[in-house]
Amino acid sequence: MNIHSSKLSFSAARGISLLFRNFSVDSINLASKTSDKPVQKGLLLGAYNGCEKVDITLSPIAQRFSTESNIDIKGVLTSQLGLVEGEVRVFDNMTEDFRAVAIVGMGPEPPEDEEKDKENLFLKREY
Repeated sequence: MNIHSSKLSFSAARGISLLFRNFSVDSINLASKTSDKPVQKGLLLGAYNGCEKVDITLSPIAQRFSTESNIDIKGVLTSQLGLVEGEVRVFDNMTEDFRAVAIVGMGPEPPEDEEKDKENLFLKREY
């Protein structure tokens, strides 16, 4: 009887594993199907940090977004006690175009001379 019960338990276990495998594949397929909802977009912006936590300089793209959308991003960040390098703040429903706007702390702002040197390196490269 031991041999028969072990065969039954093995076949039962195999059937259960196949059931779970099929269930997990079906749930993935359901999750990956698109719905008729409009696509919601997000935006990732950067901000440089100064010596203090509330000393923030927006990246050029973040400044442009701030002026075009009439949102004081720098004011919002300083009112929330600043932004540290590697830290991310996510804001929902700031504009009609973007569902979420995330702003990441990028550390200290690089000196202008270094940026110009890097640009020259890219220009000198031959392809």
